[in-house]
Amino acid sequence: MPAGAAATAAAPSNILRPRIEDLGAAWSAHACRCRQQLPAQLAWAAPLLDRDDPLAVLCSHEQACELIVWHHHLPTHQQVSFSCQHLAHNGPATPRS
Repeated sequence: MPAGAAATAAAPSNILRPRIEDLGAAWSAHACRCRQQLPAQLAWAAPLLDRDDPLAVLCSHEQACELIVWHHHLPTHQQVSFSCQHLAHNGPATPRS
């Protein structure tokens, strides 16, 4: 699973997953058009937008927000469907007083 956060100091806190089933056979065309419009600063999300074998990507909260805002402004025929899930933090437990 590609890690979009590798380019930033923030640890991965979200996972973006393609929802191919929402578009069915149209996924390939939509993903191709969407990926062609992908700006350089969002290149980390390219595996999510692969037309043939889309992959889930790890990213920071800021990256997820940036991708979602960019994607929201695309014309409908360029949009794909994906989910964003916040990852649970598995840090050390803090003692309660």
